[in-house]
Amino acid sequence: MKRIDTLTVIAAAALVSVTATVVHEALGHGVAAALLGAHIVHVSSVDLAYDERSVGDVKNRIIAAAGPLANVIVGWLVVRSADRIPRASPVTRYTAWLFGTVNLFAAGGYAMVLSFAKFGDMHAIVHGLAAPLVWQIALTLAGVAVSIFALIHGARSLVPYLGEEPDRTRRSVHLTLVPYLTMGIVAMTAGALNPDGPLLIVISAGFSSFGGNAWLAWMPAWALHVHGPDGEPLGIPRSGLVIGLGIAALLFDYLVLAPGLPR
Repeated sequence: MKRIDTLTVIAAAALVSVTATVVHEALGHGVAAALLGAHIVHVSSVDLAYDERSVGDVKNRIIAAAGPLANVIVGWLVVRSADRIPRASPVTRYTAWLFGTVNLFAAGGYAMVLSFAKFGDMHAIVHGLAAPLVWQIALTLAGVAVSIFALIHGARSLVPYLGEEPDRTRRSVHLTLVPYLTMGIVAMTAGALNPDGPLLIVISAGFSSFGGNAWLAWMPAWALHVHGPDGEPLGIPRSGLVIGLGIAALLFDYLVLAPGLPR
């Protein structure tokens, strides 16, 4: 049975953690704020800080919605493409699967869990609207739908790597729990470097990573009940390229993005 290289899985998770953050904070919130003329203070691994008074209420809501929306769009496009990556490129296929799934979990988790919170993107979207309860319920249901799709599709796409028992359970946990813990640790340690203080570690880094990706840790329970293809399962061989990209992503995160840009 083809082995799963733990170091490559950890590196892929680190790369995914940083790039998914860039999608949310920079590509989503940041680009929207720049296009709408907001005065940006900094963008970091846990937030986009800008002067909300520099734009109106409608533009503030658009900027708030742009982060989760970017995750949904990017996640959808990537997970739909990952299944088309040849079995001969299992590391690329797995990394794309993880990246797309995590983006969907991030957006779905935000809406599903934080629609009724008094902070964060969902609060910024509904605050001041007429009938905010209706919007909160709608956002929660949308988050549930996105999360369930990501869970079911992710479990099915993971099956080619699993094989049969007694290795099936071990391999499924290896491919989901290891990246879940890696991404949570990366998010929390990078959040500690945020210029706005440690509170953001708990609110943004903790909730978005350990909370938003929680379905990833539960995915083996679903994947184990999905029938897989016959034959030897795909493995994750040692990949110097992915390990190098993972290290580069961590250096960028800790040294550049986490302290905030510009400085």
